[in-house]
Amino acid sequence: MTRVAAADIGATHARFRVVDAAGAATEHVCATGDYADAVSLVAAGLGDGGADALCVAVGGPVTGGSARLTNGALEFDERTLARELDIGRVVLVNDLVALGTEVPHLDAASLRTLGGAAARTGTRAVLAPGTGLGMAVVPGDGRVLPSEGGHAPFAPADPLEQELLGVLAAELRYVSWEDVLSGPGIGNLYRAVCAVWGAAPEELTPSEVTERGTSLADPVCHQTLEVYCAALGNAAGALCVTSCAVGGVYLGGGIPPRIADFLAGSGFRRRFEERGRMTDYVRDIGTAIILDAAAGLAGALRTARALAG
Repeated sequence: MTRVAAADIGATHARFRVVDAAGAATEHVCATGDYADAVSLVAAGLGDGGADALCVAVGGPVTGGSARLTNGALEFDERTLARELDIGRVVLVNDLVALGTEVPHLDAASLRTLGGAAARTGTRAVLAPGTGLGMAVVPGDGRVLPSEGGHAPFAPADPLEQELLGVLAAELRYVSWEDVLSGPGIGNLYRAVCAVWGAAPEELTPSEVTERGTSLADPVCHQTLEVYCAALGNAAGALCVTSCAVGGVYLGGGIPPRIADFLAGSGFRRRFEERGRMTDYVRDIGTAIILDAAAGLAGALRTARALAG
């Protein structure tokens, strides 16, 4: 058995898993921002012993074996990593491709259902709000189709969201789904809600906004989180009908598991189902939160094992 390795690299953290020839696995987490280049980051994550095959999942689009973090400065190249780290086989994939690879293999304990019917066969869709907002489509034939749908324009669905869009557009000009649904997007939404309510914004981190919102300790933060969950439902419903995801829509990333209880009681599912003529089509399609934080890493490892043959 060859030594295989996987990396799941985002703007904040880089997670690594190495499986040796005897099948023993080791894991390591690095702070992405601590490294000046991709080679030094991956070398640190792999540690001594290297690997015979490596899959690197990157939070950005992959073109011709190269990628750059959308929300970071590091650039990755398959050939450079293979040469500098002396690895026989290296492949780069988008991080949502890695997550989508694992989605068909997730068990019930790794998921929290947010409505709809039980999982069915057919195309699945994945959204992952974290430092950014990733999306992917998983057809029933085992492929995973990458998407940069997180950078499509935010679509307000009620008068309050229209007001918030006006505030955000004055600040950002172009407002994408990621500008609203990512971690930084929670900060954007908070400032916009403050502007609409005529409240003075505090210097709060996205985590602090979320904590205050879920605990109901702050009305502005609570409203921010309500808007966030409804907008996430809207984005999930849009991706569902765009991809005909009858197999379900899955929420990955770091944010949904942290607000799972709030999401379950929010307008997420109602907004997901509000599809006009397609409401009956989506009503029975399941939505679920991916609770396994290492699902993307597991998908990358599946790819590395296939690469090793």
